[in-house]
Amino acid sequence: MTSPQPSRVSIDRLTVIGLVLLLLPMLTMLHEIGGHAAACLAVGGDLRAIGAFYVDCSTTTPLARRIVVGAGVSADMVIAVLAWRAWRGARTPLAQLLLWLVWTAKGFVAIGYFAFSGLVGIGDLSPRALLLPESSMLGWRVSAALIGIIGYRWVMLRSAAAARHMLGGGSDGVVTQQWLAWGFYAAMGGSALVVGALNPLGLGVMLQSAAASTLGGLAGFIGIARMADKDGAGADFVVPRHWPLIGAGFAMFAAYAAVLGPTLRF
Repeated sequence: MTSPQPSRVSIDRLTVIGLVLLLLPMLTMLHEIGGHAAACLAVGGDLRAIGAFYVDCSTTTPLARRIVVGAGVSADMVIAVLAWRAWRGARTPLAQLLLWLVWTAKGFVAIGYFAFSGLVGIGDLSPRALLLPESSMLGWRVSAALIGIIGYRWVMLRSAAAARHMLGGGSDGVVTQQWLAWGFYAAMGGSALVVGALNPLGLGVMLQSAAASTLGGLAGFIGIARMADKDGAGADFVVPRHWPLIGAGFAMFAAYAAVLGPTLRF
């Protein structure tokens, strides 16, 4: 009879940096290009520019405008659901980690737009962005804020439970969940600010788009770090250093910053 092997939880930190540098451009472009820009072309709008965190599109009708501004959040929701479904069937730790980060980040950003636009009154889902009449602005903001706050909490709880499922309990699982959540949040926010600073429209775009969607939208990762729980069974979850992924991340981030940071105009 042999004794059970101790659990192992280890995630290479440089590989996580590579994931950040890969995911920030990819997830942002899916929102801006796959959402806003694609919708702009679909409704016959005039696509004038694509920046790292914004799209300049001129539309001719209120309905077309609403479709374009809502397309980014819609794209985020679709990506979050697809990534969550894929995560449930993932078998390797690297695939599980990647998909967990994707569905958590996109879930936070998608539902966070409701809270942000409702509470602050700006952003993609704000009454003015949607061209709502003055009489319905307050009602929309209150409804959006409630949806956002409740939904954001739900995503955070689901993601924290998923993290505990992957990493297990015990001191290793707790420490890993804490540094992973904090580290991903800080690295995504810092990287977004670096790229956002390259935009030609000034500080306003960086604060309303880059900072709001990352430092604000992804703030739920702080809650995930605080929800780490050492109770429960241990787990075997090892993500070693992955040089091809790290290299791809640096290359993707450099290209994203160089092309879309200063804005691509048409």
